[in-house]
Amino acid sequence: DPDGVQLPAMQEAIREVMAISLQRQHDIDGYYVWVDYASIAQNHRGAQTAAIAALPHYASSCDVFVIVAPTAVHVDTKTQCDVESYNRRGWCRTEMLSKFCGSGTLNVFIKKEQGQPMERLTK
Repeated sequence: DPDGVQLPAMQEAIREVMAISLQRQHDIDGYYVWVDYASIAQNHRGAQTAAIAALPHYASSCDVFVIVAPTAVHVDTKTQCDVESYNRRGWCRTEMLSKFCGSGTLNVFIKKEQGQPMERLTK
């Protein structure tokens, strides 16, 4: 993310999740954040394969699922990344399906741009 778009959007999304949780009087001490790229080994093929295989488990077990997909330029391909490109990726669809099947559609949000509030993905 050479333009620094992703990290501020993720940080803002985390603050929004914390605010929602506090409004609902949920204990936030047990919250963990999974960031797929940072949580998956990028340089060790075996560890990467195992982590990718575990993605459906992580997604199905989470209490809050936030898609952070601001408009950005991919550092390698120079193509636009956004909500539409997120929805076209197979692993992203697998993560969403795993969340829906594992723990339901409640608390699924999308963060499209920094400075804009998250949107509830499901009503």
